[in-house]
Amino acid sequence: MGDCTPNNPHVCINTDNERFAKDKCSRLTNTSGVFAQCHDYVPVNTYFDACIQRTCQATSGLEERVCVGLGNYAKACASQGIEIGDWRTETACTPSCDSNLRFDYAMQACNRTCRSLSGPDPTCDMPDDPVEGCGCPSGTHLNTPLKCSPRALCHCKYPGGTTPPGPVVIDGRQCICRGGQWDCKGDPCPGVCEVFGNGQYKTFDSKWYRFDGHCQYTLVEDAGTKELFSIKAESVPCCDEVLTCSRSISVKLRDEKQNEVTLILRDMNVTEKLQEKSNFSAQSLYSVHTVGLYIIISVTELGISVIWDKQTRVKIELQTRWNGKVRGLCGNFDGKLMNDMLTSSSTVVFNTLEFGNSWKAAVPPCSDVTKELFPCEHHSYCATWAQRRCMILHSDTFKDCHIKVDPTPYYQACILESCSCDFEGKFLGFCTAAAAYADACTTQNVCIKWRTPDRCPVYCDYYNEEGTTTTVTTTTTKEPTTRPETPGVTLPATTPHIPECKDPQRNKSWPNGAQWTEGCSNNTCKGGVIQITPIICPTPVIPVCPRGTAKLVKDKQGCCMSRYCDCQCDVYGDPHYTTFEGQNFDFLENCTYILVEERISRHHLKISVDNYYCEPSASCVKGIILKYRNNTAILRVLPEKKPVVEVILNHVTIQPPYQAGGLRFESTGNMVYLYIEEIRSYISLSAKNTLQVNLAMEHFLNNTQGQCGVCGGASCIRRDGSVENKDCCDKTAYEWIEDDPLKPYCQQAPRHVTCSHEITPTPPISPTKIPPCMAPLCELLRHEVFNVCSSNIDVEKLVSNCKFDYCVAHNNATVCSPLERLADHCKKMGFCVAWRNLTKGICDITCPEGMIFNECRRTPSDFCHGGVRVPGTILDTMWSGCFCPDGQLLAEKHKEICVSECTNCKGPLGQPMPVGAIWESNCHMCTCSNQTLTEKCWPKPSATPPTCSPGSALISDCCNNQICVEKTCEYNGTKYKVGETWRDPHSPCLTFNCTREGTEIERRVCPQQFCSEDLRIWDEHHCCYSCNTTCGVRLSRMTVENCTQEVMLPTCEGNCASGSLWVRSGKGPQLQHNQVCCKERDYEIREVYLVCSGAPATKYTYKHITSCECQ
Repeated sequence: MGDCTPNNPHVCINTDNERFAKDKCSRLTNTSGVFAQCHDYVPVNTYFDACIQRTCQATSGLEERVCVGLGNYAKACASQGIEIGDWRTETACTPSCDSNLRFDYAMQACNRTCRSLSGPDPTCDMPDDPVEGCGCPSGTHLNTPLKCSPRALCHCKYPGGTTPPGPVVIDGRQCICRGGQWDCKGDPCPGVCEVFGNGQYKTFDSKWYRFDGHCQYTLVEDAGTKELFSIKAESVPCCDEVLTCSRSISVKLRDEKQNEVTLILRDMNVTEKLQEKSNFSAQSLYSVHTVGLYIIISVTELGISVIWDKQTRVKIELQTRWNGKVRGLCGNFDGKLMNDMLTSSSTVVFNTLEFGNSWKAAVPPCSDVTKELFPCEHHSYCATWAQRRCMILHSDTFKDCHIKVDPTPYYQACILESCSCDFEGKFLGFCTAAAAYADACTTQNVCIKWRTPDRCPVYCDYYNEEGTTTTVTTTTTKEPTTRPETPGVTLPATTPHIPECKDPQRNKSWPNGAQWTEGCSNNTCKGGVIQITPIICPTPVIPVCPRGTAKLVKDKQGCCMSRYCDCQCDVYGDPHYTTFEGQNFDFLENCTYILVEERISRHHLKISVDNYYCEPSASCVKGIILKYRNNTAILRVLPEKKPVVEVILNHVTIQPPYQAGGLRFESTGNMVYLYIEEIRSYISLSAKNTLQVNLAMEHFLNNTQGQCGVCGGASCIRRDGSVENKDCCDKTAYEWIEDDPLKPYCQQAPRHVTCSHEITPTPPISPTKIPPCMAPLCELLRHEVFNVCSSNIDVEKLVSNCKFDYCVAHNNATVCSPLERLADHCKKMGFCVAWRNLTKGICDITCPEGMIFNECRRTPSDFCHGGVRVPGTILDTMWSGCFCPDGQLLAEKHKEICVSECTNCKGPLGQPMPVGAIWESNCHMCTCSNQTLTEKCWPKPSATPPTCSPGSALISDCCNNQICVEKTCEYNGTKYKVGETWRDPHSPCLTFNCTREGTEIERRVCPQQFCSEDLRIWDEHHCCYSCNTTCGVRLSRMTVENCTQEVMLPTCEGNCASGSLWVRSGKGPQLQHNQVCCKERDYEIREVYLVCSGAPATKYTYKHITSCECQ
């Protein structure tokens, strides 16, 4: 491999840059400079070249580029234990810090903020190695706003924000902010814990976090030995099993006599459960009230209140007697939010999953939450809509509350809840989050009238609609500022008037009066100020689509969503068709047929299907041929041990992901997708022979023909445009045969078949006539896991087709195809169904080593490119396939290798190598450097020649090292050890032996025998045979008249004992011959139907021999 030093060519934009770069970067190589002490430990030339190249190619900020190059070398030296010292001052690279922050080479984060004065600092529990950067000098703390202050001037944080030192009233108590800490007098207020939506938690000490598990968890319990109460909650998932649609509450209470009662709040009702054989009157312990939308459980004796909105929101209030005496997901109520994540084993953690799982109930058993899911990822297209809707919490509607209750955590929770926009009416995430903030305002004596007839109405509640607002954004400062503006009210400007609007960060400007659309807002420049009005998206109208294929599609600006119809055609199994209109039919031929083509060529699109006999009595989809403009793409299934889908574009095999000529190919291992984004269409083919065609109706309405029918029209059509009844699609399908030079036998295939004509397909089996058969995989189509999404698909038709493939065609290769089709239907409806584990491994997908199978993914794996992580793009539908585990990414875009980090290191076969790996390549030892992230190689040292055993020989390997190799014999590419014996199936009478001298061959000699092939009895190696000469029934092939079909008929064949003997007669001894023949003894009359060319099936009668004897 030789020298692996990267070649960094010096390509400069201009000579001034080059002179500047060489002058400034030469400080690295100066033998008497500040970096000289490191030259013997870290080679400097690579960093010098990189510094020049980085600076040469810059168009601005040359000094900054130089400092980055010098800093990279300083870090490399530090990793070797060499401290450079104050190199930034000497090289004029000291960065400027905001406000009164100061730069230091050994800055640390632990306990350096004002907020850390009021509780444990989580940064202290993490590695806090000194790093260079801006921070506060010793003796000061980072305060609000961003500046360093002595402890005496530190602000104090409270639920509504922060306040400077001094007296203030909080929750009705007189408090003093002193040195970043609160000193309060008077009775403290009750502790309030709140849970709502998809796991939004606010603890008694006002800590916000998110944890969404669908088990039963302890919210709060008595931490003492008496265990007087415990409150648990269980999230009830929506039908897609990702979002939470309701929450059931369990309240367990005990009195001093250990009498116990459990209250279950579920399905909008309260149920009481007492201990068995208990005569305890629980009503004396608690009371239940319904106030408006809420059910309130009051336990006066224990100082506990539980408020439930009958859906996902529950609020727990504890009197101060419980201060520091409780635990659970609601925290410990000790006034310190930093220790709220106390696990059930009394350990403070900072990971919400670890904290939440620790409070999971033991019964019923339930799995831990291992991955935090976010609705904005599950419904990514809802994110912009959610942000716009939740802005009401920051708007004038709630402005009177902003100073008392910080809206930020409620706004963030609102976005997460509102991202479930597909479940409006079922999962009211926005309304729940907004109500939570309004209720928090009410506790601070601020009543907000935020509900309207159009916004979360509650029965007869009615509020007048308030005026709309726009947002004014000034752009004359570094960071834009916003303020509300009511139509008809002129606001005073906060910046000097300028005639045009500018955005310094993007170096853009607009003249006064200019109007433009950017992002998801309409902008207007007025007097130097950009007025921003959010685009209001209309409610998507749900169109009536064939097969219910309405799909949300973003507009060109990516702001608003509209619903469009797709025309979807499916081919699966042995092949079963579902047309654009939803008509099902079966077509068992093995030629190439046109699925879709345009009647009037507008987009130059044509899709053909290549069918083949994948089993002796079954045909399958071998591939599809798509022609789009001047490109031809072929997707075909390679019937290997592990079937894969091969992709060919313009006669060249390619590896997805790939994009060219308006076609984009993606793959998940078992499924290949071909997208044509310009016409919003795609096709997909799985290794299990499942094919799907999706066309955008807005581009192809009433302009297609072929076996899939007309997009938005009829199903059974002929080439002349005529339309047949829906039960004739299996006949009109013959019309769309396409000439295929690889299938010359198809030139004689039927092309025009009338609907009344009964044509017998090959094989001659009808899917409607299925004999009794046990097909457990087909019964899975009726499994309860599919119940949530199978209401609008003909499941019984899928079951029938599945049983035909499994029982009649004996085609195990396609039995998974109907299950894949039903699961794909569920994905399009937004439901992920885990079904493969029910097939006992038959439909499992085998992933490459290091990858894992995922049934429903919305983002492909990230991948490395040039040593940099490239994120996977969000998919418009859920995919199933092989992906990298969490925390890993693909080593390259086309590699099926997962790595933890990106490098530029390549192994001997071009495979990516991780940092620290060591390997041998081309007589060199190599490693992946943790500094340069490239290979570093050196010659492999020679070893002492070994002493070989008698059965081995001393030879030189490719690196000229002496090694011992075992003597072997080679035959037909296979090596055998000395002493091994083998046979060749093509030469069954030969036996081969491997000896030290070479290969010895033994040949067996057979005695001569003469009989027909069906009477031969072979030995175990099929070398010699004997003849079966006894009289018996034999099957013979026979062709009747002009029928092309052969029939197997029984005959009597075999030898019978015969001889001669001498008998006396008047003429003397005579020789008499006794001749016996093999003839039928018993027979029965049978009938057979034969199909002859050009005529219907004909009945023949014959004698069917059942036994023979010598006569």
